[in-house]
Amino acid sequence: EQVVSCTEHSQALLASVLRVMLHALNTTQSTQFLQHLFALQRSLVSKYPNLLFDEATEHCAALCKSLLKHCSSSISGVRSQASASLYLLMRQNYEIGNNFARVKMQVTMSLSSLVAEISNNFKFNEEHLRKSLKTILTYAEQDNELSDSFNSFPEQVQDLVFNLHMILSDTVKMKEYLDDPEMHMDLMYRIAKGYQTSPDLRLTWLENMANKHK
Repeated sequence: EQVVSCTEHSQALLASVLRVMLHALNTTQSTQFLQHLFALQRSLVSKYPNLLFDEATEHCAALCKSLLKHCSSSISGVRSQASASLYLLMRQNYEIGNNFARVKMQVTMSLSSLVAEISNNFKFNEEHLRKSLKTILTYAEQDNELSDSFNSFPEQVQDLVFNLHMILSDTVKMKEYLDDPEMHMDLMYRIAKGYQTSPDLRLTWLENMANKHK
């Protein structure tokens, strides 16, 4: 930390560390190594939140998507670590401005993107993710420090989890039509239309459809 504060290129150095960490999170690792990696990630976000929450950075989106993947892991220890990391990411964002709109949007878009990637080559276990979402909800309900304000943090987490469950319900439908490209595409279009009030999400699904055509 002392070295970082003394260098003129501290932001570039920290960004490089974060990129290496994200790469490690997205490759196959042992459970023990992942535990250390999640601890490092939480420490980095806690000490240098601007790395993720500055408007110009795309690191927040990449981290949210990676954490969601691990939240659907078949290994309970990995799921619990990823759930803790995702919850603390939300909390950190909330503490900066009394809402966590940035992380909320990135988590929702990341899940939509993951769902759209489901194919015979890429499996995604929604039941494991539902367990992780329940863990995150429990963290929020027990977080007395942030529960007293108007439109409190636990309430915002509850809203987010509800939206994520809706997307996971779409996942089940998507899986039914994996072998029927036309029905699969039709369902993606109907899901996109369902996000009329959320332009970012609608765009994500339309981009997913475009990628399927490539």
